[in-house]
Amino acid sequence: MQSSRSQRERLAASAVTVVGAGAIGSRVAGILAGAGVGTIELVDDARDDGVSRAEIVAGAVASAVATLHPTAVVRGVPRRLAAGSTFDLLLDADLVVDASDDPGTRYASNDGAAVVSIPMVWAIADARGGEVGSGWDEAELDYRDAHPPLDAVDAESAAGALDDIAVTRFGEPSPALIAAAAALASELALTLLRDRSGAGEVVLLDPTGTVGERRALSRAAGVRPGSIEETTAPVEHPDDLGVSAVELAQLLAPESLGLLEERPVLLDVREPEEAELARIPGSLLIPFGELTLRMGELDATKPLVVYCHHGIRSDEALTILRRQGFAARHLTGGIESWSLTVDPSVPRY
Repeated sequence: MQSSRSQRERLAASAVTVVGAGAIGSRVAGILAGAGVGTIELVDDARDDGVSRAEIVAGAVASAVATLHPTAVVRGVPRRLAAGSTFDLLLDADLVVDASDDPGTRYASNDGAAVVSIPMVWAIADARGGEVGSGWDEAELDYRDAHPPLDAVDAESAAGALDDIAVTRFGEPSPALIAAAAALASELALTLLRDRSGAGEVVLLDPTGTVGERRALSRAAGVRPGSIEETTAPVEHPDDLGVSAVELAQLLAPESLGLLEERPVLLDVREPEEAELARIPGSLLIPFGELTLRMGELDATKPLVVYCHHGIRSDEALTILRRQGFAARHLTGGIESWSLTVDPSVPRY
């Protein structure tokens, strides 16, 4: 059993990303900051009178908790969290709370959380009632198990899915329901910051905010554990910025040096522990989270091919590098495709 002091210290060292700065998300941010969470980022692309709602709410929350918790850091991030384009928003988080009212955003939050192996709490509410749940892909339980996409399940599985409230929003929730959903989401978040093993529950609320059915999650048919976002996130770059594993092998082969294309520098943006498991020989390792700080280590006059595990982080890195003038492309399918189609001696993980 942790002492109260060690629990406070752990919360103070924690970082939570709250997606959606509306009625529920703003309350969650305030509750978490008041409970002692050290860093909170509010992500929302909505604007009120031309000013970012995320920044407005972040400023209000920070002011409200400044006296009691002067060390808390509360930031507004005026961006949209979407599949394949904002993975970096979750890189430093220990947990994500999705309080958005958009199903696509919730899937993106879930899939980003799966990439960085952190739990997710979600809160949904409308005039019919609400739902608050938690998941952690490492435990093979997450938002997609509660709400599988319709093309990922058969009719029998879909019949048991909690899909109505998650797909279509009907009217505004009552103030009591908003307060109850925010309080329950905050409670789940604080619990998971202490112990992730508690993930995997869905709680239903009636229109008045009264707690109803509690349901334990189980892995849904058609939803596979681990990095499921890699199969769903769209590729947003033109095709000519992607390099297949076979094409990369040709560029790296000695006989290719006489071709018009210069041999590229290989940039690995995975984590060091991943590189220890498997790597493409000759790669330069700069973890994605360090890329902007270490960009000076790269030669802008040389062509780059970026790779990661499955292609999501490299796609993000590609955007950053090309904005800085680098002639960069990325390995589609990541090192996984290299292992499958070029060099089976490179371990898969």
